[in-house]
Amino acid sequence: MSDERQLVRVRRYLTERRGLANSVLEGLIESGKLYADRRGNAVFLLVAGKPQRPVGAELRGTGPHVWRGIASGTCKNSGFFWLGAPASRQLVLCEAAIDAISYYQMNPDCLCLSTSGVRANPAWLPALITRGYEIHCGFDADKPGDDSGGSGCDTWYGSFCDGLQTESLDVMQRHWTGVWPANRARPFKGCGSTDSPSRVPFT
Repeated sequence: MSDERQLVRVRRYLTERRGLANSVLEGLIESGKLYADRRGNAVFLLVAGKPQRPVGAELRGTGPHVWRGIASGTCKNSGFFWLGAPASRQLVLCEAAIDAISYYQMNPDCLCLSTSGVRANPAWLPALITRGYEIHCGFDADKPGDDSGGSGCDTWYGSFCDGLQTESLDVMQRHWTGVWPANRARPFKGCGSTDSPSRVPFT
């Protein structure tokens, strides 16, 4: 349940310790996508479909011992936390809601989604691919991000390349759908192309 008395604490944590902009946070609070619970945790709402039906929430502790978790009863495969320009065709997957907000601050013309943990193939992703979004993977280049390939779907980094579709994005789509996109990008200059790609994270 929302507790407005704890909002000051949540705002302070997100602005002073995480560097998020008040202007962005206010929009999320007004829309109900961000609120504080009675323990002073930051709560990021996961929603599903056009009705934006709540299906759970990400939690981030704001006290001296910071932690992250998922609200009881959350179904991560049914929805996600998101923000950004609704008309954008550029969609960025991030590991957590705070990551998505941080990316949006730097690139306000895109849509940013949280996968609520390192998951390269959430169940709701194929539906977004079929809608024609240019999907980019923004996972951290750390061990959890690297290990996400163990689920049978690889994580790729450094995929923006000045906003142009790159071969790494095509490889992600091949892993997610089993087929190459019809508009498969040309390989990078000086690099070869293969129909059986191996996983080489960007560093």
